[in-house]
Amino acid sequence: MTEPVRPYLGLDIGGTRTKACVVDFESMSVIDTSIQDTRGTLGHEVVIEDAILLGKELGGKVENPILGVGIAACGPTDVRTGTVIESPILPDWRDVVVAPKIGEALQLPAIVDNDGNLALLGEATLGAGRGMKHIVGFTLGTGVGGGMIIAGELVRGGHWYGGEVGHMTVNPDGLECPCGNRGCLNVEAASTTLERRYFDAKQARLSAEAILLQAKNGDSTSLACAEPMFDALAIGISNLVNAVDPEGVVLSGGPTRLGDWLVSLIKRNVERRLYSKLFGSLSIQLGQLLDFGSSAGAAVLIGLEVESEERRRSGRRPRVLGNAPTG
Repeated sequence: MTEPVRPYLGLDIGGTRTKACVVDFESMSVIDTSIQDTRGTLGHEVVIEDAILLGKELGGKVENPILGVGIAACGPTDVRTGTVIESPILPDWRDVVVAPKIGEALQLPAIVDNDGNLALLGEATLGAGRGMKHIVGFTLGTGVGGGMIIAGELVRGGHWYGGEVGHMTVNPDGLECPCGNRGCLNVEAASTTLERRYFDAKQARLSAEAILLQAKNGDSTSLACAEPMFDALAIGISNLVNAVDPEGVVLSGGPTRLGDWLVSLIKRNVERRLYSKLFGSLSIQLGQLLDFGSSAGAAVLIGLEVESEERRRSGRRPRVLGNAPTG
């Protein structure tokens, strides 16, 4: 492991796993990672304590002192108070104070934000979206999450629900979403929906990744089950691209392991819904940080916060993500 000069710690508290990573702000790279199961059924206090122990363990491997800790959580978060407002996957998480508790335990500056926002921030600074100032991201899995960075700033909105790309309506008469709406991208392009469609067609249970792999290899039933997923995702991507004109779109999550085949299918569906000039200048890429996008983004976020404060104190301008748009 290369010894980081300016290390920051990131924690990603997920429904099934909690992930940690160390990012060095000197080299702007991920230095080390760790992962453990999330004991979500035992309540938020146990989950937070487990995350603290994971952070201590990973941070203890670094010779130079950790300078801050960022936390990614599923669901809307109030960044000012460090509170998770609610979580769709951790049942007792409502108005749970996270950042102050973890920061106090680790004796570090701490911040918490939505995991979709932070997955995109990780890619924008360390991965596929590096150098872009206007970028949107979609995280594919059990549901669909994501975020937006416009003019180098994360979009959080007036009530901390900004960037919830999974709750765009892509099918007005579609499936019911846990949020109470029908036809959200979150459910129409979910891996669980794909698995259910395949079961209905074949009376056999396969994981979404296995179904997509069969589709990639030419299985007609698998491809027919996957097409509504690709169509819903293309509608969601097109809606956001038409609304905010980003330089790029980054796709993260398990299905992206299928590589260029997945990108080509999505591009083909998106192209039908965009102005030709807009599509021609749009980059659609797969994320590069894999399972550690949100934890890396969390480390980047606290790093930006700490170092922006240092810049303000010294009279220097705060750092802005990305470069000026080209063209």
